Amino acid sequence: GFIKRDTIELTHSKVESFTVNQSILGRVLNYGTVTVNGTGGIKTPVPNVSDPLEFRKRAMETIEP
Repeated sequence: GFIKRDTIELTHSKVESFTVNQSILGRVLNYGTVTVNGTGGIKTPVPNVSDPLEFRKRAMETIEP
């Protein structure tokens, strides 16, 4: 953002899983929140992701060896 910015960095080895949450409207319009679940209980939500299931699929392909 212009005035404020919050960031969280996780290395690939620290990511355990991804969770996708979509409302009914999100399912219709194909957007949702992807939560990155890291080791140690770190949960980082990424809201308003377009095509969140595809995002999760590609992220998992990138992380897996």
